[in-house]
Amino acid sequence: MKRDDEFLVDEEVADVTMGRPHLILLGAGASRATCPNGDKNGRVLPLMLDFTEVLDIKSLLRSWGLDPDRNFEDIFSELYENSDISKIDEIQSRIESYFSELELPNYPTVYDHLVLSLRDNDVIATFNWIHCYCKHGSGM
Repeated sequence: MKRDDEFLVDEEVADVTMGRPHLILLGAGASRATCPNGDKNGRVLPLMLDFTEVLDIKSLLRSWGLDPDRNFEDIFSELYENSDISKIDEIQSRIESYFSELELPNYPTVYDHLVLSLRDNDVIATFNWIHCYCKHGSGM
């Protein structure tokens, strides 16, 4: 039996007068889910699982004697631990080039709708590498 001070989930969702902030957590895959068909020009937003394939660096890694099918974070950490600065610089250059060429679609994405739905005390927290938005939509 429900007490008078308890709310059902549907009641809490429907009652926007409660004034409690919303915390939205975005994690792995959120960028790709936002643009499932790629960016404005069809360029895929990479996941960690397909990072080396999407950024077309598999042959580069193979030429360095590295297994390109390993997790990219592990590969990069290994290069960092070995102080392979020239290799790190090459990879960073390719990553920056790829990401700098991405363009937002000409239509509102789910991120846009999410940002527009925020109230003053709502927060989006993300570990995502593509998008970090504050309430007014400026990138961080």
